Amino acid sequence: MARNRRNRNRLKIDPVVALIYTVLVFWGWLSIHSAVYNEEAASLFNLTQEYGKQLLFIGGSFIIILGILLSNYRLWTNFAPFWYILTLILLIGVLFVGKKIGGARSWYALGSFSLQPSEVAKFATALMLPSTWDIPAQTCGYGPTDSLPHRYSSFPASSLVFNLTWAQRSST
Repeated sequence: MARNRRNRNRLKIDPVVALIYTVLVFWGWLSIHSAVYNEEAASLFNLTQEYGKQLLFIGGSFIIILGILLSNYRLWTNFAPFWYILTLILLIGVLFVGKKIGGARSWYALGSFSLQPSEVAKFATALMLPSTWDIPAQTCGYGPTDSLPHRYSSFPASSLVFNLTWAQRSST
């Protein structure tokens, strides 16, 4: 009996969290739909309207989530430094070639939509921080793992992303 129960949830998804996430996403989409509703473009899938674009991105995000859940987690943990460095390059690059929107040069223009690398940086930093915590304190030359320097070993990684994101606000 326990074996059948274990096989039902192969992706190891907490159903309560998945339900809450889905409800919040749908609620957010409904808020956008009600805020910018246009009677001339009443179709939910109209990509010229904000709610149509959001519905497209919601569908795409669910496909990405499923792909991440089906992939081997080591793909993400082993390549965390690569994702982090790629994000740093994107954050530095946006300061020079980024599109200025709302007074901040923090967007890459990619055809009909824009990409904000600071959003990608959240993901990459969240992947990178556990790998900095994974380094034993003795290899860093600090001593015990509860020492103050080892506790704050992730500070440079997170502060670098923070400072590059902050610099986007003041770049002209």
